Amino acid sequence: MNRKYMIFYSAFLLIFALSCKDRSAEPEIIEYEIKNKPGFTLKITDQGSEPRKLLQFKYKEGYTQIRKMVMKMDVQMTMNGNTSPLVSSPPVIMPIISTVEKVGENGVAKIKYEIKDITVGDDPNANAELVDRLKEQYSKIKSISCTSEFDPSGTSTRPECEFDGDAALNIVQYIDQMMENSGNNIFIPTYPVGVGAKWEISSPSMESGGIVVSYKSVQELVKLEGDIAEIDSVLTQTAAEQEVKFPGTDFNTKIESFNADGTGKMEINFNELLPIGDANSKAEITTIIQLPDSNDNKVITEMDMNIKFTD
Repeated sequence: MNRKYMIFYSAFLLIFALSCKDRSAEPEIIEYEIKNKPGFTLKITDQGSEPRKLLQFKYKEGYTQIRKMVMKMDVQMTMNGNTSPLVSSPPVIMPIISTVEKVGENGVAKIKYEIKDITVGDDPNANAELVDRLKEQYSKIKSISCTSEFDPSGTSTRPECEFDGDAALNIVQYIDQMMENSGNNIFIPTYPVGVGAKWEISSPSMESGGIVVSYKSVQELVKLEGDIAEIDSVLTQTAAEQEVKFPGTDFNTKIESFNADGTGKMEINFNELLPIGDANSKAEITTIIQLPDSNDNKVITEMDMNIKFTD
Protein backbone atom coordinates (compact mmCIF):
# COMPACT_ATOMS: atom_id res chain seq x y z
CA MET A 1 0.00 0.00 0.00
CA ASN A 2 1.63 3.23 -1.10
CA ARG A 3 2.11 6.25 1.14
CA LYS A 4 -0.48 8.43 -0.68
CA TYR A 5 -3.20 5.77 -0.24
CA MET A 6 -2.31 5.32 3.46
CA ILE A 7 -2.75 9.06 4.11
CA PHE A 8 -6.11 9.08 2.31
CA TYR A 9 -7.29 5.97 4.18
CA SER A 10 -6.26 7.41 7.57
CA ALA A 11 -8.07 10.68 6.84
CA PHE A 12 -11.20 8.73 5.88
CA LEU A 13 -11.16 6.76 9.14
CA LEU A 14 -10.74 9.97 11.14
CA ILE A 15 -13.70 11.65 9.43
CA PHE A 16 -15.82 8.54 9.92
CA ALA A 17 -14.94 8.35 13.63
CA LEU A 18 -15.75 12.01 14.18
CA SER A 19 -19.08 11.70 12.39
CA CYS A 20 -20.03 8.71 14.54
CA LYS A 21 -19.12 10.65 17.66
CA ASP A 22 -21.32 13.56 16.61
CA ARG A 23 -24.27 11.27 15.93
CA SER A 24 -23.95 9.52 19.29
CA ALA A 25 -24.08 12.90 21.04
CA GLU A 26 -27.49 13.66 19.58
CA PRO A 27 -30.47 12.93 21.87
CA GLU A 28 -31.98 9.51 21.33
CA ILE A 29 -35.66 9.70 20.42
CA ILE A 30 -37.79 6.98 22.02
CA GLU A 31 -41.43 6.61 21.00
CA TYR A 32 -44.05 4.13 22.18
CA GLU A 33 -47.81 3.69 22.62
CA ILE A 34 -49.05 4.40 26.13
CA LYS A 35 -50.46 1.35 27.84
CA ASN A 36 -54.14 1.64 28.86
CA LYS A 37 -54.56 4.79 26.72
CA PRO A 38 -55.67 3.70 23.22
CA GLY A 39 -54.52 6.20 20.61
CA PHE A 40 -52.02 7.94 22.92
CA THR A 41 -48.30 8.03 22.12
CA LEU A 42 -45.38 9.16 24.27
CA LYS A 43 -42.21 10.36 22.55
CA ILE A 44 -39.08 11.12 24.56
CA THR A 45 -37.11 13.76 22.66
CA ASP A 46 -34.44 14.26 25.34
CA GLN A 47 -33.68 11.94 28.27
CA GLY A 48 -32.06 14.79 30.21
CA SER A 49 -28.79 15.03 32.05
CA GLU A 50 -27.08 12.38 34.13
CA PRO A 51 -27.75 10.93 36.61
CA ARG A 52 -30.93 9.47 35.14
CA LYS A 53 -33.36 7.21 36.90
CA LEU A 54 -36.64 5.44 36.31
CA LEU A 55 -39.44 7.48 37.88
CA GLN A 56 -42.24 5.37 39.32
CA PHE A 57 -45.12 5.79 41.73
CA LYS A 58 -44.79 3.72 44.88
CA TYR A 59 -48.37 2.74 45.65
CA LYS A 60 -49.14 1.46 49.15
CA GLU A 61 -52.32 -0.51 49.78
CA GLY A 62 -54.64 1.36 52.16
CA TYR A 63 -52.90 4.72 51.64
CA THR A 64 -55.34 7.67 51.65
CA GLN A 65 -54.71 11.25 50.63
CA ILE A 66 -56.95 14.33 50.65
CA ARG A 67 -56.34 17.25 48.33
CA LYS A 68 -58.46 20.03 46.87
CA MET A 69 -59.04 20.87 43.24
CA VAL A 70 -60.04 24.50 42.74
CA MET A 71 -61.53 25.34 39.35
CA LYS A 72 -62.24 28.81 37.97
CA MET A 73 -63.50 29.85 34.55
CA ASP A 74 -64.19 33.07 32.64
CA VAL A 75 -66.40 32.91 29.55
CA GLN A 76 -67.30 35.43 26.86
CA MET A 77 -69.66 34.73 23.96
CA THR A 78 -70.35 36.44 20.64
CA MET A 79 -73.58 35.45 18.87
CA ASN A 80 -74.13 36.58 15.30
CA GLY A 81 -71.64 39.41 15.80
CA ASN A 82 -73.04 40.63 19.14
CA THR A 83 -70.65 40.21 22.07
CA SER A 84 -72.05 39.63 25.55
CA PRO A 85 -70.33 40.82 28.75
CA LEU A 86 -67.59 38.64 30.22
CA VAL A 87 -68.97 36.07 32.65
CA SER A 88 -66.59 35.40 35.52
CA SER A 89 -67.54 32.29 37.45
CA PRO A 90 -66.67 31.87 41.15
CA PRO A 91 -64.12 29.25 42.22
CA VAL A 92 -65.53 25.75 42.63
CA ILE A 93 -63.70 23.87 45.38
CA MET A 94 -63.73 20.07 45.16
CA PRO A 95 -62.12 18.04 47.98
CA ILE A 96 -60.76 14.79 46.53
CA ILE A 97 -60.26 11.76 48.75
CA SER A 98 -57.97 9.26 47.00
CA THR A 99 -57.47 5.74 48.35
CA VAL A 100 -55.30 2.86 47.16
CA GLU A 101 -57.65 -0.10 47.44
CA LYS A 102 -55.35 -2.81 46.08
CA VAL A 103 -51.82 -3.21 44.70
CA GLY A 104 -50.86 -6.12 42.45
CA GLU A 105 -47.50 -7.85 42.21
CA ASN A 106 -46.66 -5.84 39.07
CA GLY A 107 -47.16 -2.55 40.95
CA VAL A 108 -50.52 -1.79 39.30
CA ALA A 109 -52.89 -0.22 41.81
CA LYS A 110 -56.66 0.06 41.98
CA ILE A 111 -57.33 3.61 43.18
CA LYS A 112 -60.62 5.22 44.13
CA TYR A 113 -61.14 8.98 43.88
CA GLU A 114 -64.13 10.43 45.68
CA ILE A 115 -65.39 14.01 45.46
CA LYS A 116 -67.80 15.22 48.13
CA ASP A 117 -68.74 18.39 50.01
CA ILE A 118 -68.23 20.61 46.95
CA THR A 119 -68.38 24.30 47.75
CA VAL A 120 -68.54 27.47 45.67
CA GLY A 121 -66.36 30.38 46.79
CA ASP A 122 -67.15 34.07 46.57
CA ASP A 123 -65.77 36.24 43.79
CA PRO A 124 -66.30 40.04 43.63
CA ASN A 125 -66.20 39.83 39.82
CA ALA A 126 -68.84 37.11 39.58
CA ASN A 127 -72.53 37.76 39.09
CA ALA A 128 -74.33 37.25 42.41
CA GLU A 129 -77.20 35.38 40.76
CA LEU A 130 -74.74 33.01 39.06
CA VAL A 131 -72.96 32.37 42.36
CA ASP A 132 -76.24 31.51 44.08
CA ARG A 133 -77.31 29.21 41.23
CA LEU A 134 -74.01 27.34 41.25
CA LYS A 135 -74.08 26.99 45.02
CA GLU A 136 -77.55 25.47 44.77
CA GLN A 137 -76.58 23.02 42.02
CA TYR A 138 -73.31 21.84 43.57
CA SER A 139 -74.95 21.43 46.99
CA LYS A 140 -77.16 18.75 45.40
CA ILE A 141 -74.13 16.56 44.69
CA LYS A 142 -73.61 14.14 47.57
CA SER A 143 -70.62 12.40 46.01
CA ILE A 144 -68.92 11.42 42.76
CA SER A 145 -66.57 8.45 43.00
CA CYS A 146 -64.33 7.12 40.24
CA THR A 147 -62.15 4.00 40.23
CA SER A 148 -59.25 3.26 37.88
CA GLU A 149 -56.21 1.03 37.69
CA PHE A 150 -52.89 2.91 37.65
CA ASP A 151 -49.54 1.47 36.64
CA PRO A 152 -46.27 2.70 38.23
CA SER A 153 -45.83 5.34 35.50
CA GLY A 154 -49.14 6.95 36.52
CA THR A 155 -51.15 5.97 33.44
CA SER A 156 -54.63 4.68 34.13
CA THR A 157 -57.52 2.79 32.63
CA ARG A 158 -60.76 4.61 31.78
CA PRO A 159 -62.41 5.48 35.12
CA GLU A 160 -65.66 3.91 36.20
CA CYS A 161 -67.68 6.60 37.99
CA GLU A 162 -70.75 6.59 40.21
CA PHE A 163 -72.87 9.62 41.11
CA ASP A 164 -75.00 10.20 44.19
CA GLY A 165 -77.27 13.25 44.20
CA ASP A 166 -79.73 15.14 42.01
CA ALA A 167 -77.75 17.99 40.45
CA ALA A 168 -78.34 19.09 36.86
CA LEU A 169 -77.24 16.49 34.33
CA ASN A 170 -74.85 18.86 32.52
CA ILE A 171 -72.94 19.58 35.75
CA VAL A 172 -72.59 15.88 36.57
CA GLN A 173 -71.40 15.06 33.05
CA TYR A 174 -69.00 18.00 33.13
CA ILE A 175 -67.35 16.78 36.33
CA ASP A 176 -67.29 13.22 35.01
CA GLN A 177 -65.55 14.38 31.81
CA MET A 178 -63.11 16.48 33.81
CA MET A 179 -62.19 13.52 36.02
CA GLU A 180 -61.57 11.39 32.94
CA ASN A 181 -59.47 14.03 31.17
CA SER A 182 -57.42 14.76 34.29
CA GLY A 183 -55.76 11.39 33.69
CA ASN A 184 -54.44 12.67 30.36
CA ASN A 185 -52.40 15.53 31.79
CA ILE A 186 -49.30 13.87 33.24
CA PHE A 187 -47.59 10.70 32.06
CA ILE A 188 -44.17 9.66 33.31
CA PRO A 189 -41.82 8.00 30.79
CA THR A 190 -41.12 4.32 31.29
CA TYR A 191 -37.41 4.97 30.56
CA PRO A 192 -34.78 6.53 32.86
CA VAL A 193 -34.71 10.34 32.67
CA GLY A 194 -32.84 13.20 34.30
CA VAL A 195 -33.30 16.93 34.80
CA GLY A 196 -33.97 18.60 31.46
CA ALA A 197 -35.73 15.56 30.01
CA LYS A 198 -38.48 16.37 27.51
CA TRP A 199 -41.29 14.22 26.18
CA GLU A 200 -44.46 14.63 24.14
CA ILE A 201 -47.84 13.04 24.76
CA SER A 202 -50.19 13.09 21.80
CA SER A 203 -53.44 11.70 20.48
CA PRO A 204 -54.97 12.51 17.08
CA SER A 205 -58.53 11.90 18.31
CA MET A 206 -59.20 12.41 22.01
CA GLU A 207 -62.70 13.22 23.26
CA SER A 208 -62.88 16.40 25.33
CA GLY A 209 -66.23 17.78 26.47
CA GLY A 210 -68.04 15.93 23.72
CA ILE A 211 -65.67 17.19 21.00
CA VAL A 212 -63.10 14.99 19.25
CA VAL A 213 -59.82 16.89 19.34
CA SER A 214 -56.20 16.46 18.38
CA TYR A 215 -54.22 16.60 21.62
CA LYS A 216 -50.55 17.31 22.32
CA SER A 217 -48.75 18.03 25.57
CA VAL A 218 -45.02 18.81 25.70
CA GLN A 219 -43.54 18.19 29.15
CA GLU A 220 -40.18 18.91 30.73
CA LEU A 221 -38.62 17.63 33.94
CA VAL A 222 -37.24 20.86 35.41
CA LYS A 223 -36.37 19.61 38.90
CA LEU A 224 -35.76 16.27 40.56
CA GLU A 225 -34.90 15.80 44.23
CA GLY A 226 -35.31 12.29 45.62
CA ASP A 227 -38.88 11.18 44.95
CA ILE A 228 -40.15 14.68 44.16
CA ALA A 229 -40.27 15.93 40.56
CA GLU A 230 -41.31 19.27 39.12
CA ILE A 231 -42.76 19.10 35.62
CA ASP A 232 -43.67 21.97 33.30
CA SER A 233 -46.10 21.35 30.44
CA VAL A 234 -47.41 23.12 27.34
CA LEU A 235 -50.72 21.94 25.89
CA THR A 236 -52.34 22.42 22.48
CA GLN A 237 -55.66 21.11 21.18
CA THR A 238 -57.39 21.56 17.84
CA ALA A 239 -60.51 20.08 16.28
CA ALA A 240 -61.77 19.57 12.76
CA GLU A 241 -65.30 20.51 11.69
CA GLN A 242 -67.81 18.11 13.24
CA GLU A 243 -71.39 17.65 14.44
CA VAL A 244 -71.92 17.30 18.20
CA LYS A 245 -74.70 17.23 20.75
CA PHE A 246 -73.79 18.72 24.11
CA PRO A 247 -75.17 17.27 27.39
CA GLY A 248 -78.41 18.85 28.56
CA THR A 249 -79.29 20.39 25.16
CA ASP A 250 -82.03 19.46 22.68
CA PHE A 251 -80.50 21.01 19.58
CA ASN A 252 -77.71 20.11 17.16
CA THR A 253 -74.40 21.95 17.06
CA LYS A 254 -71.76 22.07 14.37
CA ILE A 255 -68.19 22.81 15.40
CA GLU A 256 -66.57 25.05 12.81
CA SER A 257 -63.26 25.49 14.63
CA PHE A 258 -61.68 24.75 17.99
CA ASN A 259 -58.29 25.90 19.27
CA ALA A 260 -56.94 25.67 22.79
CA ASP A 261 -53.57 26.10 24.46
CA GLY A 262 -52.34 26.08 27.99
CA THR A 263 -49.46 25.75 30.42
CA GLY A 264 -49.01 23.89 33.66
CA LYS A 265 -46.56 23.41 36.52
CA MET A 266 -46.94 20.37 38.75
CA GLU A 267 -44.96 19.02 41.68
CA ILE A 268 -45.24 15.25 41.94
CA ASN A 269 -44.29 13.19 44.97
CA PHE A 270 -44.03 9.57 43.81
CA ASN A 271 -45.02 8.39 47.30
CA GLU A 272 -48.36 10.20 46.98
CA LEU A 273 -51.31 10.09 44.56
CA LEU A 274 -52.20 13.65 43.55
CA PRO A 275 -49.88 16.47 42.48
CA ILE A 276 -49.64 20.04 43.74
CA GLY A 277 -49.68 22.82 41.17
CA ASP A 278 -51.85 24.59 38.68
CA ALA A 279 -52.76 24.62 35.00
CA ASN A 280 -54.07 27.47 32.85
CA SER A 281 -55.76 27.17 29.48
CA LYS A 282 -57.44 29.37 26.88
CA ALA A 283 -59.86 28.08 24.27
CA GLU A 284 -61.83 29.55 21.40
CA ILE A 285 -64.62 27.57 19.80
CA THR A 286 -66.77 28.62 16.86
CA THR A 287 -70.09 26.80 16.59
CA ILE A 288 -73.23 26.88 14.49
CA ILE A 289 -76.26 26.22 16.70
CA GLN A 290 -79.17 24.72 14.81
CA LEU A 291 -82.27 25.65 16.82
CA PRO A 292 -85.66 24.20 15.85
CA ASP A 293 -87.80 26.58 13.76
CA SER A 294 -85.05 29.19 13.69
CA ASN A 295 -82.16 30.37 11.57
CA ASP A 296 -78.72 29.00 12.36
CA ASN A 297 -76.80 31.02 14.95
CA LYS A 298 -73.05 31.48 14.83
CA VAL A 299 -71.54 31.54 18.32
CA ILE A 300 -67.91 32.23 19.22
CA THR A 301 -67.07 31.20 22.77
CA GLU A 302 -63.83 32.23 24.48
CA MET A 303 -62.92 30.47 27.72
CA ASP A 304 -60.13 31.02 30.23
CA MET A 305 -59.76 28.25 32.81
CA ASN A 306 -57.53 27.76 35.82
CA ILE A 307 -57.29 24.52 37.82
CA LYS A 308 -55.26 24.25 41.01
CA PHE A 309 -54.38 21.23 43.10
CA THR A 310 -53.67 22.21 46.67
CA ASP A 311 -53.64 20.84 50.22
